[in-house]
Amino acid sequence: MKNINLVYLNNGFQFTDEVIEHHNKIGWLGREPLPLETLCQLTNDTTYNSDNYTFNVIHNLTGEVPADAVNIFPIDFQSFPISYEGAGQSYTLSDFGKLIDEKIAECVSYNLPNTVFLIYTSTEPYFFDANMYFVKLADQYPDVHFVLSGSGETEDYFGNYEAHLKQKTNVSKIHKLWYLDRVHYITSILGKGTHVDLNQTIPQEHSSDYGNLKNRFLLTMRNCRSHRLLISYFMETKGNKLNDVTYSRNFSMAPSFMAKIYNNPETKSEFPYHVHLMTTAMHDLMQKENLTEQDITGITKTLYSRPHVIDLKDLNDRGVPGPWLYDTGFISLIPGGEPYGYGYVDEKQMFPMYFKKPFITVGCKGIYEELKRLNFKTFDTFWDTSFNSMDTLKHRVQGFYQTIADIRQLNDLEFAQLLNKLQDDVNHNYKNITTGKFRRCSNDDFFKEIINACC
Repeated sequence: MKNINLVYLNNGFQFTDEVIEHHNKIGWLGREPLPLETLCQLTNDTTYNSDNYTFNVIHNLTGEVPADAVNIFPIDFQSFPISYEGAGQSYTLSDFGKLIDEKIAECVSYNLPNTVFLIYTSTEPYFFDANMYFVKLADQYPDVHFVLSGSGETEDYFGNYEAHLKQKTNVSKIHKLWYLDRVHYITSILGKGTHVDLNQTIPQEHSSDYGNLKNRFLLTMRNCRSHRLLISYFMETKGNKLNDVTYSRNFSMAPSFMAKIYNNPETKSEFPYHVHLMTTAMHDLMQKENLTEQDITGITKTLYSRPHVIDLKDLNDRGVPGPWLYDTGFISLIPGGEPYGYGYVDEKQMFPMYFKKPFITVGCKGIYEELKRLNFKTFDTFWDTSFNSMDTLKHRVQGFYQTIADIRQLNDLEFAQLLNKLQDDVNHNYKNITTGKFRRCSNDDFFKEIINACC
């Protein structure tokens, strides 16, 4: 089926304008909500194969839609949970989840043929926090198809997806790198500095010492996650340590650093979250990874050592980078957004592309595979990236570090020659991200999977 109707109860959303405004104020929708056709730029027929698809957008649904089409009702839940799921198939809908449930019932009441609900997050990986709720929906509306999507996925913590939701024939999990769509739209189309400040060529006053710095590598980490803590341990204690790295680790359990957060009225509210991230990171490493006593001791010492701060004034600084920061390192080292799960790519991998830098990234499995699907270069012809497919986080980070160590073995001339060889791929990525060329294969693949799943 070629025709796709994007159907909204209201102006670009299933919720009323008043509800959207209210949710923006209290943060339920996390970031600026965007209609699907805007996020994916579907009004521009160069962003998809128009021989395969025709998109119609229906606002303020009255019941009449173009015939012979798949009718997709998009719902972007962004960064907030739909339900709180527990062991034993239990769940409780969040307040936002209750609103979604009401809107799904209203949409179904129109009895449109080929009804599909696209329930997705444009800002996160798919959470797996509403598996049992979707089991309920699948049973409640057997003639409706539900497509669940995020920019990759986290872990299926309670196993309810594999055990229950996966068995439902009217539910599909189809991922798309939504975050690339979002950042490209806001940065390259709207020209906003929400994610990337393309004009900040000179460091801010508190970072002025770094203005003329040139290192082989750049590595920045705003907050703590399992992989970032493990990376910190490797980079700060092993081999060449930080001698050739522009390095920022803006987290620490050091009492003086913690007191600074708590005693600052502007960051005091961040204190519990900051502590939660660090304790959870350490807990996950202890529970999931085969750490030696030396690893545990070294990671603990790293966590309690002083932070390394370059570009962030405090925890309220969201760390929007500019060209000056990426000019301090020739190769960007990018810890991804998630340590576990699969294929989560976000703005962190986009930064070096916008600033014309090669990169080495690590986190959950599948990052390189998902980037390649959108025709991005991952530099695996120049250094080893096989660590990306390793099953344990420790092995992925060890492989990431070993690749850095291998590059460090090059003398200055060999390193300069390597950088020169990388330029074609660097320029390719810059063009692919800034022009939005990646959108065509992203959109084509995604909607093809939807059609195949639902028709």
